[in-house]
Amino acid sequence: MKKGLRSAIGLDAAAKAGATIAIGWPTTSYASTIARRPVEPRLN
Repeated sequence: MKKGLRSAIGLDAAAKAGATIAIGWPTTSYASTIARRPVEPRLN
């Protein structure tokens, strides 16, 4: 039973990590784009 519980926790952790990456990655790159924009006004 402990083994099953452990793998259920592992799967839950993996699912949470996957969701965090799926949500976090676009947010991070969007934030980087915004952060760079004021630095490069001359290019526009």
